[in-house]
Amino acid sequence: AGGNVDIAKDGDNALLYRARDAAGLARAVVRLARDNALAARLALAARRTSEEFSFGRMLDHLEVYLTR
Repeated sequence: AGGNVDIAKDGDNALLYRARDAAGLARAVVRLARDNALAARLALAARRTSEEFSFGRMLDHLEVYLTR
């Protein structure tokens, strides 16, 4: 889906796989289950990303845009 490429980045804050690719999903789940350090790193990066795209932050950006 369009905007997700700006948010989810493979190997940075997510493990991506193609839509309807059950084998790809399974590989990603197994990889996370086997690599605790990777899972922790992705989780931390995902949390930071979610904070960048929080509703409050988006409202702040919108307010700045609208008051120009």
